[in-house]
Amino acid sequence: MGSIISFTTQTPPLVTSGSTTGKIGNLFNYPIIATGSPTSYSALSLAPGLACDSATGLITGTPTGTGTFSVALSAANSTGTGTGILSLVVPCDYTYTISSSNTITLTGYTGSGGNITIPITINGLPVTEIGALTFSNCTSLTSLAFPSSITSIGSQAFSGCTSLVSINVAVNNPAYASINGILFNKNITILIQYPAGKPGVSYTLPNTVTALGITAFTGNANLTSVTIPNSVTSIGTQAFYNCPNLALAVFNGNAPTMGSSVFDSDANGFTVQYSNDSTGFTSPTWDGYAAQVSIGVPTSKVIFHPQQGWRMPRNPSVNR
Repeated sequence: MGSIISFTTQTPPLVTSGSTTGKIGNLFNYPIIATGSPTSYSALSLAPGLACDSATGLITGTPTGTGTFSVALSAANSTGTGTGILSLVVPCDYTYTISSSNTITLTGYTGSGGNITIPITINGLPVTEIGALTFSNCTSLTSLAFPSSITSIGSQAFSGCTSLVSINVAVNNPAYASINGILFNKNITILIQYPAGKPGVSYTLPNTVTALGITAFTGNANLTSVTIPNSVTSIGTQAFYNCPNLALAVFNGNAPTMGSSVFDSDANGFTVQYSNDSTGFTSPTWDGYAAQVSIGVPTSKVIFHPQQGWRMPRNPSVNR
């Protein structure tokens, strides 16, 4: 009786088409599924930020652009190539306008908040501006990251974001920078936004800063004192408005130009403190706020009492 010989005939891969979604700033993972033991894979027309591993068929990355993408999938072996289509949707959580030069200005946010990343592109067009009031009163927003493409931010874009603890800027952004989650212009000469939900009871501005933007600190309920270096020459309207626990502002230089209502609706007993060699300040009030000459000790050593105001603690080494 003769032996039976069997032959296995390999055929080109059959690629499974499908659909899926991604999210800006979130890790994405999608495997190309195919029969026929493929030896190579490809995926064309992917969303920006994604790539396909040609050896494993795994599509990974972090989407940086929104839109609907018809991704051409392929898998190949020694006998041929199979193809399929992946419908990939990266939703857009923004309202926006398109300029005559085909750039995007964000005008509103429609997402659920949390930690979000602004897209580099929307439907293939670059996102270059955050318009005025874009994220206004988005109380569920906790952190915000934006890319190198953003070159303009409108007035009060983050006002009322009471849970926002950090704003982070891509290091290669040509117009803006961030330090410890605080937003500045690129040269760190203008403090644009100190997040309203940022923790910490005291803050000293960098000595490169010359100006504070409109509503820069507005609504932060954690700060109790702020130290303003002698480099600052201008403070914008309502820069510290409605900081309910802010009780002390220490100025280490001459009086800056002030916008309106800079320290309005702050803590009861709010006081401006300034050096005795500074110019432009007056006592007992300055610009409508209680003011006094610095008593020459670090602000961390000064105690605020609601009834007694600011005073030095008793020195236990001194007999009384």
